[in-house]
Amino acid sequence: RYDRAGLSALAEKAGFEVVWSSYSDSLGGLLSVVYKWMNNPKGEINPRYLPWFDRFVYPPSLWLDRWTAKWFGKNAMAVLRPRPSGGVSPAPSGV
Repeated sequence: RYDRAGLSALAEKAGFEVVWSSYSDSLGGLLSVVYKWMNNPKGEINPRYLPWFDRFVYPPSLWLDRWTAKWFGKNAMAVLRPRPSGGVSPAPSGV
């Protein structure tokens, strides 16, 4: 898993400029830590819980993300664009 800094560093190394980055699903992130701690050390999720999560947890989490997306969440995301120079240096001629 990546945090915002790690995702941005990888993108920049690959020749992209980070336009915007944030986290999403802050409530899901907190619940996944609690779930892992209490029920399942491997963090495996029972598929029968997913419809419940999608219906009752994710919508309020999106609302909460307005205030927490800069600091934490279950998912890291970024909008990227190629660097004007193409980013990665070309190989020297004759190689």
